Amino acid sequence: MKLSTPFRLFAAASVAAASALLSTIAPASADEPVEGKSFVAIGDSYSTNGNIIYSLGFGYGGDQHCERSSTSWPNQLARKINVAADDLVDVSCLGADLVTPPHYTASYMAKQAAAAGAFGPRTRLVTIQLGQNDVWNSTNHQRMLESEVTCLTNFIQGCGPDAVAAGRAPDAAGINGGQYAAWVKPVVDYVKYYAPQAKIVFVGYPTIAERGDAKWCWDTPVGRMSQPNAGAMTQFLDKVDDAQRAAAAQLNVEFFDTRAVTAGHGACAADSWINGYFNPAGEFLGIPFHPTKQGDNVVSSGIKEQYGL
Repeated sequence: MKLSTPFRLFAAASVAAASALLSTIAPASADEPVEGKSFVAIGDSYSTNGNIIYSLGFGYGGDQHCERSSTSWPNQLARKINVAADDLVDVSCLGADLVTPPHYTASYMAKQAAAAGAFGPRTRLVTIQLGQNDVWNSTNHQRMLESEVTCLTNFIQGCGPDAVAAGRAPDAAGINGGQYAAWVKPVVDYVKYYAPQAKIVFVGYPTIAERGDAKWCWDTPVGRMSQPNAGAMTQFLDKVDDAQRAAAAQLNVEFFDTRAVTAGHGACAADSWINGYFNPAGEFLGIPFHPTKQGDNVVSSGIKEQYGL
């Protein structure tokens, strides 16, 4: 797909960042009008969901296929609002983030979607669920996925504030709404320009630990295990949630409060909607600390109801 003059003008008139991130892709020329697809999903593994075997094989790099579960919330939502398979463009990918290399970034996924003819006057919903996999202005490059595997199981040292300084837990200090907005703004500007009728929704992450709660749990074949000293993990998720909300307000887009609709069903709840590790009583191959099918069902229903889709 060739770069069009209208896009060059738009990028220059928008922001320099938008030009740098999205200038390699644009809608077709005037004699090839792009009508767009009804629903476009941009996100990470909380949008793709899937199984633990697949996820452990890729982490933050190497996944070129981007497997997406048929029971992920975007797929469930598409079925609930009668969007046909060929009218949904889902470019979400495990390990994706806003800007942190080496994996799929927001701008890269937006380019993929644009190349598939996703954005146009027919587009009515664009969802973005990103931020948890980024390194936020820190020399500590430890990310959430690694900490879930190593830090949470460190029952001697734990995952409290000292774990950040030691590089065992992700650093939440630099997370803020202004940075989130700056990182995602090129994509938002692009969508607003080429899909002006679309509702843009930043989708929050589900409740794993309740806000401020330092205890994390996970179900295993030998029963439920817990890490009572995981305050750094909770703080990171709390601040990502705050940043998403603030960025949505700054950019005049919507924020879907996933925490609100999954409250009371976190990883330590009796009726948890969060997967553990090979839990024989739940979803045996579910990705740990990701939503169960019921969790994704609640999110998809919530988005449908909140925005009248």
